[in-house]
Amino acid sequence: MELTVVQDGKKIRRARQALRVALKSCGGRSVAATVGFQGESWRKKVLWSDSLGIWMLAEVIEGSRYWNAFGIENPTRRSGVGITCEINFPLSGINRRVAGAVAEDAVGTLHILHRGRIGGGRAGIGAELFWAHFAGDRVVATDGDRETTFAVIGSVGSPKLASGLRFFVNEVGSKG
Repeated sequence: MELTVVQDGKKIRRARQALRVALKSCGGRSVAATVGFQGESWRKKVLWSDSLGIWMLAEVIEGSRYWNAFGIENPTRRSGVGITCEINFPLSGINRRVAGAVAEDAVGTLHILHRGRIGGGRAGIGAELFWAHFAGDRVVATDGDRETTFAVIGSVGSPKLASGLRFFVNEVGSKG
């Protein structure tokens, strides 16, 4: 399958919304949670799916990116939950410092991908560890002026997107 990373902000926004729709299609509901990351915590509304066993916190960092944090701890049973991974997208264009990406195939289907950079700068946790242990599908996509290997999360509109998202979040969670 030939894929090209998209730069169009509307297509990226559509793919980002598909993540929320995938969780909601699996019973996702809004739950108040204290979300912690690198010594900070915030009281936020997360989207939790019992059937998937994952939650999502979706925000926009103005002028920067779509911030999509995910976790595996049940926020209805814990006072605080930690971020397992992020699947962030640029608002538009290509930004290789942002690990998430949206790519399009020849028939116009959008695919949600990840560059494999994990760990948020923690020593010993990063792309090398991710790629050494990632058991999911990989794809090489045209990424602007180069070819890049990505982890496949799922396709927008596919009923398998939710299970692909669950798999990815749990894969990262088992490596961290």
